[in-house]
Amino acid sequence: MTGRKNRWEEEHFRFQAIFESSVDAILAVDPQRHIVLASPSVQRIFGYDPSELIGQSIAVLYHRHEDFVEQGRLRYSMEASESLAPYEVEYRRKDGTTFPGEASGRKILSSRGNGKIAGFMVMIRDISRRKQLMVALAREREQWFVTLKSLGDAVVVTDGQGLVTFMNPVAETLTGYSLLEASGRPVDEVFRIEDETTGARVDDPVRRCLAGERLSGLSNHIALLSRNGQKIAIEETASPVLDTEHRITGIVLVFRDVTEKREMERRLAYQAQFDHLTRIPNRVLFHDRLDQALERARRQGAPLALLYMDLDSFKEVNDSLGHQAGDLVLREAATRLVRVTRGEDTVARMGGDEFTVIMTGFDSQEGILSAVDRIFGELSQPIRIGGRDLVVSASIGVSVYPRDGLEASELLRNADIAMYKAKERRSNAVEFFSGEMSAALDRRVSMTNALRQALVRSEIFLEFQPVVDLVSNKPVGFETLVRWRHPEKGLLLPGEFIDHAESTGLIGSLGSWVLREACREAVRWNGSGIFFSVNISGRQLQDASFPDSLRVVLEETGLPPQRLELEFSETIFFQKDVGRILSELREIGVRLVIDDFGKGFSSLGSLRKFPVDRVKIDRDFVAEIGRDPRATAIVRTMLSLAKDLGLSAIGEGAESVDQVAFLRENGCSLAQGFLFSRPLAAGFLPPFFEKDFFFSGLKPS
Repeated sequence: MTGRKNRWEEEHFRFQAIFESSVDAILAVDPQRHIVLASPSVQRIFGYDPSELIGQSIAVLYHRHEDFVEQGRLRYSMEASESLAPYEVEYRRKDGTTFPGEASGRKILSSRGNGKIAGFMVMIRDISRRKQLMVALAREREQWFVTLKSLGDAVVVTDGQGLVTFMNPVAETLTGYSLLEASGRPVDEVFRIEDETTGARVDDPVRRCLAGERLSGLSNHIALLSRNGQKIAIEETASPVLDTEHRITGIVLVFRDVTEKREMERRLAYQAQFDHLTRIPNRVLFHDRLDQALERARRQGAPLALLYMDLDSFKEVNDSLGHQAGDLVLREAATRLVRVTRGEDTVARMGGDEFTVIMTGFDSQEGILSAVDRIFGELSQPIRIGGRDLVVSASIGVSVYPRDGLEASELLRNADIAMYKAKERRSNAVEFFSGEMSAALDRRVSMTNALRQALVRSEIFLEFQPVVDLVSNKPVGFETLVRWRHPEKGLLLPGEFIDHAESTGLIGSLGSWVLREACREAVRWNGSGIFFSVNISGRQLQDASFPDSLRVVLEETGLPPQRLELEFSETIFFQKDVGRILSELREIGVRLVIDDFGKGFSSLGSLRKFPVDRVKIDRDFVAEIGRDPRATAIVRTMLSLAKDLGLSAIGEGAESVDQVAFLRENGCSLAQGFLFSRPLAAGFLPPFFEKDFFFSGLKPS
């Protein structure tokens, strides 16, 4: 009896502990569903003191009476199962507010063993927070779903076995499978990829992720094989979805169509490596091809030839026919070069009118010359431009590996040197590089550096040769002549360095210095009417800013423009826009003189077309007066022509009284030469004018 009592007390204690400590509300109701017992948690959940509910119908806790009736029929009857399955109901608190609750429990049978229901034990849990979380989760899920659907990238999600569970619309479009069709399929059946270039199958990034890679991406040049057979260039990444224990539960695959991007990359790569005008390799690709060709030549012990080519007289084509015609010539020249060379050779445009050819597979120098002859023959075929046939020639320099250099830079430099040597000869000339050419280049470089420093070191100076009026036998002007006191070579005359200054571009700074210094010297003779002439190079007249520069010099020095004459050769008439520049110079007020008249190639139309004040008869013709009947006749004709055109004339290089007499008798009013005076330093000019100046046998007319 005592033992049974103890067991009862223990069970009662356990029940009491559970009953009073439960966070859920525990209610005991009789068969009529009146509350006979309520746990303390009822106070927290419903707001009732447990004693308030004793004897009341449990209906007081339901928000809707129909729920009370429905649950009574389903769960609180003899037919209900012994254990009450959890169910959700809207409950009402004492203050009238409602909340979602989850109820569970069981029916209690009578201890008398008659099978009758003694009552029901009910546990009610407030699930408001759970409901809020579920709503928030559903909202977040919907937001992510909408986001994935609206993404511009394709998204495919798989489970932990690599089976498709989700695809957004972009993925459906690119793969050709709908979500319904793809769901449950292995991802590599839907997402089939291959190398864009070779067509070889590529490892599935999802499988790589499932194998342990945390982030997997494809290499470049990957194509997706759509269901309809279309190949689509893509970029992609695959990332694993991990649970709280870092186990892979799925994979998210994101990819995008980069067809346009790839096409843009290809276009940019083409533009970076190919010349836009001729569609052949440019300088960048040429250097890459040359490096590769040299590497093969080293491995095979074979020779390699580099041809450096320049189109002859291309500048004249541009100047006379326009840049559009020049572009046509360049395109046609490139086409012909590609046509006449072998497929394994590289033809490239280095810029301007310069081309290169990388040649291999020849046995001797004759093999190179044979290829050069084919090039000359192809280029010499007329090009039809604007209704006229234009014949193109070229100058080619050749360097050969390994004889002329082991590195690309050496071969290119030496071929370039040889090409410039070829240009000195004639059209369609070829020169093979030699050591002497390199020495000549070194001399040119040395000359360039020395000339660049000459102005800084005051090694350049001026002399002035008088120009005499053949009527009064009095000096009326001076021609300015530049001299170079070279520290090693001594006195250098213009013929020894002016051409070099022209070819290297130094003529601009040298010519500007000469013009300014000549004007400064001329200012000292203001009021005398003496003019000073200065030689101007064709390069200076190609500079559209030259007239403005002249204005600045005249303004700074204070020299009246009518006391300055600018001399230039006939070749400038072939330059583009020269007429506009000469007209602008004439407007400034200076006089314009054609130097070395009769020696160049100007036409009579040039004398009529361009503003010219005076011609200077070339010294080679003057020297032959009285000795060569033809030269004498030419001088007479030139003087007559000048007179008819209203131009004055200067006889250059007069060294005898007979020459001067002939010039004066045929209408030449001015002359200069050693007969009158050698060129003088500036300090000797005043004494020259102070002496009584007459020549034996030459009287004033």
